[in-house]
Amino acid sequence: ENKTYIIPTPVLNKKEVSSLTVLTERYEKLTKPGIIAKAGNKISEIIPEPIKQFGSSVKDSITEAELFAQCMKVVAEGFNLVEKQAARMTISETAIIKKINSDLIDNEITSLQEVCLARGYDISKAVESYKKQDLLLALAEGGATGYFGFAGLPFNLVLSVFLYYRAVQSIAMFYGYDVKNDSAELVIASEVFMNA
Repeated sequence: ENKTYIIPTPVLNKKEVSSLTVLTERYEKLTKPGIIAKAGNKISEIIPEPIKQFGSSVKDSITEAELFAQCMKVVAEGFNLVEKQAARMTISETAIIKKINSDLIDNEITSLQEVCLARGYDISKAVESYKKQDLLLALAEGGATGYFGFAGLPFNLVLSVFLYYRAVQSIAMFYGYDVKNDSAELVIASEVFMNA
């Protein structure tokens, strides 16, 4: 209870600066159009306009519009509930602090506010092991709802939204955002989710 967190010196060490450089390069690579996007644009230019219009009309005539309307109704009705449940069911602050502390060498954090003083690579290590749990949950959810085909689609959408939103909130907590108790930080997590 009387522990004091020691501010790291330097605040960013060589390993963190190197990680920032690598992450910046990865981000720039991810935001550039890839081979598939470039090929898709070229193919789209080659296809004659009448064929594009015919394909569009066929696609629109299928009863997918009805299925989509049903899915959106389920999502719209369920999203408010999903948002509240996801916030409630994110990993607990105690579990996150314990997980981060298991990867720390020099210090021990006692609250989410101190997370920003931990080394970025230690937090990343904790997040990586957590993300594996989320991937397994998403796989199980997709398999269970996919088994029912189109009939399972509305439930798949709601459950997927729940799992992805929960994952964003949990990862935000790993980085020190208190999405459970601070509504402004919950809004930030919601914006990240919606943009993703």
